[in-house]
Amino acid sequence: MPDALPRRKAEADIPRPDRVEKGERPEAVVKRLSEVEEEEIRWLWPGRLAFGKFNILDGDPGEGKSLFTVDLAARVTTGRPLPGFTSAPPPASVVFLAAEDGIADTIKPRFTAAGGDPDLVHVMTGTRVGKKDGHPSLTRDVEALGDLVRGVGAGLVIVDPLTAYLPGVDTHKDGDVRTALAPLVTMAGETGACILSVRHLSKAEARAALYRGGGSIAFIGIARGALLLARHPDDRTRRVVALSKANLAGEAASWAFSISTDERRRPFISWETRPSELTAEDLVKGMDERGKPRVDSAASEAEVFLRRALAHGPRPSREVEEEAREAHGISGRTLERARQALKVAASVEVLPPARKGAPPRRVWTLALPAGERCQGCDECSGKGETEPGTPPSANPRRRERRPS
Repeated sequence: MPDALPRRKAEADIPRPDRVEKGERPEAVVKRLSEVEEEEIRWLWPGRLAFGKFNILDGDPGEGKSLFTVDLAARVTTGRPLPGFTSAPPPASVVFLAAEDGIADTIKPRFTAAGGDPDLVHVMTGTRVGKKDGHPSLTRDVEALGDLVRGVGAGLVIVDPLTAYLPGVDTHKDGDVRTALAPLVTMAGETGACILSVRHLSKAEARAALYRGGGSIAFIGIARGALLLARHPDDRTRRVVALSKANLAGEAASWAFSISTDERRRPFISWETRPSELTAEDLVKGMDERGKPRVDSAASEAEVFLRRALAHGPRPSREVEEEAREAHGISGRTLERARQALKVAASVEVLPPARKGAPPRRVWTLALPAGERCQGCDECSGKGETEPGTPPSANPRRRERRPS
């Protein structure tokens, strides 16, 4: 009777994928930590953008990301420092991969207005194999990009936008993104160039700044540093660049800028002289609130407080800050934003000495613009709260509000 059951395979017939020919089995490559020589991190923009690393710049379309990259490139080619610093690395070349902006009508005019050295800028417009030209791809042409970076001695590589150079990559899958960017990260380390990739933000709200960039979380995971560029929540004529991720350093200050034009109407960045207190989270919150009523927002509450507190004249800034914090729970950062929005002026006022023989006191005071102040209520006219026969200067409340 024939055997109805399938014949059992002999052990020799069962494939063993882990069996390899002698000499082909992979071996671990090990580097003993005691044999590694320590290296210091080299910074293009200290605390924010490092040489030899992959970095990200996030922001919505039309908010000034490309203008920022051009300003950065101009500073690199001329050795000019970035905001907050008085020195910078020596001039170096810059490589651009720009898929959205025209070279002749956008990049070149903006770069010239920013005062850069055009001889040190190299725009990678494509690749060539024999007589066949193609669009650059970071999944295929990193070796060619690395050769270009080494050949021109580039200190900065700008990829704008990043996803335009990842054809065929599912940018929402962690594994695909990490596999696609691994060669670029390696190239950055080997050449020592700072890679700055530009990325658009997602439309999702109520998410932390770290997670607002488009695509997979792997993008921000791979980056060693990330910046967020957005409009100022209280002044849409200003933009703010804030740190959203820092793997290689601690927190770094944000910086605001406005966009100016030269005599040929070419735009360029005008940086402010002092850092901004806004964080990446503040910018994200501002973007989410844009176009929505902000009557109940912290900034609006702070503006209402300042108008009331300063309606009857200047007051010591310390007194105003303490009242805002203790009586209304308004933070110093929020109060400062409200102060800038209302154009509250700060000045030094000389007061009589606190005691006999002491020198006059110098106190910083805050005051609303003239048009915002009280236009003659009973209190300012010496009526209302003042007791009969008491001069206005003796009114306790007035003395508290307006030192004399």
